[in-house]
Amino acid sequence: MNLALTITLLRFLLAPFLVWVLVQENHTAALGVFLLGSLSDALDGFIARHFNQCTPLGALLDPLADKLLVACGMLTLLWQGHFPLWLACFVVLRDVVIVTGAFAYRRATGKLEMQPLPLSKLNTAVQFTLVLVILATADGYTRLSFLLTPLMWLTLATTISSGTQYVVEWSRRASVSI
Repeated sequence: MNLALTITLLRFLLAPFLVWVLVQENHTAALGVFLLGSLSDALDGFIARHFNQCTPLGALLDPLADKLLVACGMLTLLWQGHFPLWLACFVVLRDVVIVTGAFAYRRATGKLEMQPLPLSKLNTAVQFTLVLVILATADGYTRLSFLLTPLMWLTLATTISSGTQYVVEWSRRASVSI
């Protein structure tokens, strides 16, 4: 257990709290909770790299914590009518494809090394940004609403392209390993 992993685990705890404050329609608190989670993602990565705290467990849990926090925010906002269904479907489908592919790769090769691709990191950052802007807009920061449509399209583009990149990359690795 180290500081970077502790911060990652904090994001797992923030996810249900985010849902709770959203269900209470406390968008100010939700914005704070989600912003804290977003910043903790950058912080744990910085600490892990710069203080030599990278671990296999951290490499596995960090993207899962990100996905859980984004999914909780996105799906609760979808339920409340703030997030578009069509985009949520693409985001969830991408993650299902990636997880299914990872299990298939593990089954076929007997190994699995989790290492996010740069495009996937961009996709996560764009998803965090979109949820933050939606939360800010729902909380009354209407000056940010002009960002919603471009961010939705950027989220769609990075979601599809990063999902495709994972399929291509892991298919290539599987064909070399088998």
